[in-house]
Amino acid sequence: MTPAEMRAAFQADLARRVAMMERLLDQLEARSAGGAEIADALAAHLHDIKGTGRPFGVPEATDLARSFEHRLKQGGDPAALDPAVLRELLGKLKALC
Repeated sequence: MTPAEMRAAFQADLARRVAMMERLLDQLEARSAGGAEIADALAAHLHDIKGTGRPFGVPEATDLARSFEHRLKQGGDPAALDPAVLRELLGKLKALC
């Protein structure tokens, strides 16, 4: 696989993950699911992005995912997660798709 093909594959997967994380944030805003469960699901996606962005030629994704994941972990109480701030960070990831 060429570097360009690797980057394209990563970006396609990133777009899929961003869409899933947007749905999780919708749930957080509607409070149709608990904050802790949503934070865990978001963190799992971010962890994967953080680990694959740089090797697949998108180091910005790794850096953003690290920042996003750190923000989730620093939040303490998952019920206190601010969906607006999380959406802003997610928008930055989406721009890399």
